[in-house]
Amino acid sequence: MSTKTRIIGSCLSPYVRKVLVCLGLKGIAYDIDPLVPFFGNNQFSRLSPLRRIPVLIDGEVTLFGPKPKAGKFGVE
Repeated sequence: MSTKTRIIGSCLSPYVRKVLVCLGLKGIAYDIDPLVPFFGNNQFSRLSPLRRIPVLIDGEVTLFGPKPKAGKFGVE
């Protein structure tokens, strides 16, 4: 059973929106947790030590911060 990709971050962020567009273009199902980084808990700090969004969780892979993640999905 495959799990959905999980995105943590506010849709107001242009970085989060870029990731969501890439996921949509590739037809990848995702769940979004609209967490604001300033109000995140300790679990968020473990996922994103610099407390940056978006955080992308896909199986065993966790990527965080405003670095472009489009390449992970083959979208340039």
